[in-house]
Amino acid sequence: MSLDSILSHITKENDIERDKIIKASQSQAREVVREAHKEAEAIYAQGLAKEKAACESQRQRLLAAVQLESKKKILQAKQELIGEVIAKLKPHLKKEKFKRKEIRFDAVKETAEALSFYLNKLRQDYESEIARMLFE
Repeated sequence: MSLDSILSHITKENDIERDKIIKASQSQAREVVREAHKEAEAIYAQGLAKEKAACESQRQRLLAAVQLESKKKILQAKQELIGEVIAKLKPHLKKEKFKRKEIRFDAVKETAEALSFYLNKLRQDYESEIARMLFE
């Protein structure tokens, strides 16, 4: 064998070995990239699920706050309407009917009671009935 053929043979062997190493390295690089993509997708999915849960929780809190505020406003409007009904009763009430008896040791005395006292008493006693009539 001549020196050129030996060098040619060694060069071919080196080229074959180099190609094998390059192919193995490229394969390993593709596998590392594939694994990195899988891991990134898992981290993304985890973060997305966490943020969706946080958004849903915040949405529920906001919805509950809006519903509560709505109920408060409806209740306030109903109370105002009941107040108007009671206020419209005032002109129809005869003041002489609202007297109280003061019992003293020596005598019983009738005195006029403030009409607002009786209106407040009427409101307490009949508010649920008025509400039932107005809102059912």
